[in-house]
Amino acid sequence: MTYAKELLQRYAANKAAQENFKYEMDMINSRLYSGGSEKTVIDMIDAKDRLVARTHKAVKEIKQTEAALRTLTQYQKDLLTAFYISGAHSCAESLAERYNVERSTIYRDKDKALARFESALAASEKCKA
Repeated sequence: MTYAKELLQRYAANKAAQENFKYEMDMINSRLYSGGSEKTVIDMIDAKDRLVARTHKAVKEIKQTEAALRTLTQYQKDLLTAFYISGAHSCAESLAERYNVERSTIYRDKDKALARFESALAASEKCKA
């Protein structure tokens, strides 16, 4: 599987991770400040560090995904969202009906949208270098 597909498939999970950061940090802090053994304190500090690192990675991937999606048409975004982000079953049929095209057209256009998304990701990486 390509990095672009994986990035799209992780998008919803990354958004959830970003939204849950404060809640998870509050939980860790409450355990950290409730006392306990030295090992418990060290474990909670380690958990905080892992949470911060995970959240930074999620935010980076969200920004990367959203920037690449902005280069697409709404139709292309709808295709990639249905196939990879939402993971909807039978999405080709519903998209074909919605856009009044054949299912084969949906699959062909999805592949083109993914290629354009991949190109946008590659271009953004070149800009950072």
